[in-house]
Amino acid sequence: MENAVGFHLSKYLIGNKLSESLQSAYKSGHSTETALGRLQNDIMISIDQGKPTISVLLNMSAAFDTVDHIALFSRLEDMFGLSGKVLE
Repeated sequence: MENAVGFHLSKYLIGNKLSESLQSAYKSGHSTETALGRLQNDIMISIDQGKPTISVLLNMSAAFDTVDHIALFSRLEDMFGLSGKVLE
């Protein structure tokens, strides 16, 4: 069931240009390797331009265990137009 929902939600978000351009997770052709490559490239460009550079790394492995589901459903409805059976 999760795979079916994920597939259709991803298709909807991409089709309606609602997906985040810098998101690597759950996108075909993207992975932690592509995300790290992008980060390394951005850091090197900043250093080459003489800009101060800092990286803050967070462990988000348990982030979804603490999600306020009411707020999540509200955001999915308000920002992405999902409603009805999709949110049920």
